[in-house]
Amino acid sequence: MLPPAIKAKMWLCGYQPGPKPNAQADGFQGFGQRGQRFYFSRNRVTTGHCPTNATVAVG
Repeated sequence: MLPPAIKAKMWLCGYQPGPKPNAQADGFQGFGQRGQRFYFSRNRVTTGHCPTNATVAVG
């Protein structure tokens, strides 16, 4: 089992089609969506507008 502090930083991906568990209720950020981008800076990870040049795309 992952510690809550680690789970709170994680987005889930790669699940099969169909109903998914409630990731946020289980302590995760949620499920990554196809085409969603994550932007990393020294202090945080955000989705949406790019505050830095580092990008990871899902899908």
